[in-house]
Amino acid sequence: MVWVTPLNTLVNTPKKLHECLMTPEAQLLDLPTAFPMPPDPVVWAHRLCSAYPADIRAEAMPQTVGADTSVHQQALSLAPDSAPEMVRSVLDGIARGAAAHASMELWHADSFGERIADPAAEPFKAFVSNTLGPRQQALHPVGYYSKLTLWFSADRHRYKAHCDVADGVLFQLRGEKVVEVWPAPAERTEQVLFDHAYGTRPVGTKGATYALSAGQALFIPAGAMHEVVVASDQVSVSMSLHTGSPFPIMELCRDLNYMGRQAGFFGLSPDMLHRDKFRVRYFEPARFAAARGQPHMPGPLRDALLNSLIPPHGISASQLGEMLDSWWQDATTTLRYPGPYPHPEELTQFN
Repeated sequence: MVWVTPLNTLVNTPKKLHECLMTPEAQLLDLPTAFPMPPDPVVWAHRLCSAYPADIRAEAMPQTVGADTSVHQQALSLAPDSAPEMVRSVLDGIARGAAAHASMELWHADSFGERIADPAAEPFKAFVSNTLGPRQQALHPVGYYSKLTLWFSADRHRYKAHCDVADGVLFQLRGEKVVEVWPAPAERTEQVLFDHAYGTRPVGTKGATYALSAGQALFIPAGAMHEVVVASDQVSVSMSLHTGSPFPIMELCRDLNYMGRQAGFFGLSPDMLHRDKFRVRYFEPARFAAARGQPHMPGPLRDALLNSLIPPHGISASQLGEMLDSWWQDATTTLRYPGPYPHPEELTQFN
């Protein structure tokens, strides 16, 4: 299905943001009244960038060099003189007629702990916890992670088609963005074990297009390809929330190696050993939330893992099954979700 969503219009959407999580379709909503909108998002974004320049990721988009620069003076005037060099380089890109783009992680929390960039992010953390927290806890039986990122874009920026491994919500604070979204493919939604190696724009297809303006939020389902465009003469400030519990099989191996540390290391087939985050193999515990705390791992997940894990010598299939059952019961009780990306030791363990 393809449709265009006009500004400030809701089409076939849930009434509340938390209802979107773990649903298969993109949804456009007005920001809830509880959302802590900054009085001036540009000043707020620049203050954060000035305070933490080392955390900024920035890029200039040379394909737009040569655009008319006369219309960018208003955007340039929004930058305070105290902006760090990285922010100034972004604004210099605007002056050259080149689209500019910068981002900074504000808050990241999982079972390993929490990182918050600045007290200015605390209200947004509180909003996420209060608005989505109960729903997140109900959906993810082994725990989940949440990450807030600030995005600053100016003049004709195109964030090429890509997918994210967890649910995403894009909160638009200033300016406008146009987002084209394609549904997650069947290999992600139907297979018990999946990756995101399909991460290219579907050839010859048109996605659902959303015009996102300040005061709106766009929910983008996990694994859905999407492309984000900031039009000419726009200064856009937004925040993205990514949250979920896609569990890397290499992290499961880490746990099993600890459980059976006297027997040796568990292995994986070569097609599951990748450093590229889009080719890391996952399973989604949220699909089996009804089995939270049960003494046995859900059958489809157990069978898929038994066919993929290579146990060390001396551990039989039945023993591995018992270990998986034990892991499931413990993981859904202690909620020790490690985050979506394998730690460096897992990336080298199988070499």
